[in-house]
Amino acid sequence: MGEKLFFDFSNNLIVPDNLVIPYIVGDGIGKEIWPAVKLVVNAAVKTAYDSKKRIYWKEVFLEQGTRERPGGQPGERICEDALAILEKYKVAIKGPLTVPESNEALSPNYTIKKQLKLFASARKIKYYPTIPNPFHNPEKVNIILFWENDLGSSQSSEASSFSPETMKHLGFLKTELFCDIPPKSSLGARENPRKGSNRLLIKAFEYALRDESKSITLMRNSTSMDLALPKNQISRTGFDILHERFGSSVVSEEAVFERYEGLVPDGKVSVKERMADMVFAEMLLRPEHFDVIVCPNNRRDWLAENPEKDFGVGMMNPMVSIGNQCAVFEPNHGTAMDIAGQDKANPCAIILAGAMMLGYIGWKKAAQIIEFGVKKSLAAKEVPLDLAVRIPGKEEVSCSRFSRIIAEKILFQA
Repeated sequence: MGEKLFFDFSNNLIVPDNLVIPYIVGDGIGKEIWPAVKLVVNAAVKTAYDSKKRIYWKEVFLEQGTRERPGGQPGERICEDALAILEKYKVAIKGPLTVPESNEALSPNYTIKKQLKLFASARKIKYYPTIPNPFHNPEKVNIILFWENDLGSSQSSEASSFSPETMKHLGFLKTELFCDIPPKSSLGARENPRKGSNRLLIKAFEYALRDESKSITLMRNSTSMDLALPKNQISRTGFDILHERFGSSVVSEEAVFERYEGLVPDGKVSVKERMADMVFAEMLLRPEHFDVIVCPNNRRDWLAENPEKDFGVGMMNPMVSIGNQCAVFEPNHGTAMDIAGQDKANPCAIILAGAMMLGYIGWKKAAQIIEFGVKKSLAAKEVPLDLAVRIPGKEEVSCSRFSRIIAEKILFQA
């Protein structure tokens, strides 16, 4: 039987050859796309390592003994047994889960992140050939975007104009700090804890080292004031924090050009700083300049979703929620209830989440094989519905059929 991975005393990930991976099927199209990831990941591991490595899949149920509540409605809470399993095995993968419209804090996604202390999320943004897009060199886009998860630790407050609280604080700002603020102004304040920013930076840099990335970019908000959102905590002391923790593995952008003729040496990661508007502009013009980006929460969707829309890959990109002891991988899309049960979903995002997971545990050869299989399959004539309607000359095939095509490309290296 399989074994669980664990961290040693130096916090290094120890991965057995016969590995147990827990999984949650998910809601909506989850029941259709989950068999795809299992089929493709098994094929990649077999191709890469023959019988030397193997994954034993362990299903985790949101509620005790069932995926759904009575009446077929998705569960709003994840049971303690499920959380205990995810915590025990350290690495897991899941399908999309329903988010209650009334309160996001009731969703299983939020509960998993909060209870397992998954304080960071990372989304992979990558272009795959044959998908229409407006860029000249889209093949250069291959970026990991990190941000901090809001797990209820940040506190914020607002006060409207003319309230006693606002008048009191306006008076203080004018008389004590000599601020020239219009009398009808509203006020807002938000906590920006240094601890959260520091651990986000460290986790992103650890990922960059593991992934053999050449650069990590610390993204700052624009110079315009926005009192309701976190400011520039990330990059003020980012280089110092990373240099203190990782030593010689960290090199400044200036040093790369002064000492290394513009080329980052092996085993080192260049630390850059950019304003938010410049990051987006440079992503469009010179995306190859970015490997890992750490961004403030208020810029994550703006930065991540615009390239996805431009590339037309909303059902293609994977992500991970990650902490110091656990990581949960998943597709970067919702439950797609409008096509659930019709075998029409695009399984690529959850398949690539499987590849991202394999890379994280150090099975990089298998991860690369999955990337190969997806690229080869997208270049073929038959693709899922969402791609067939946008790519000239393509024919629609079912989710299950497309996953078999990817597995065949992997097993036979076609």
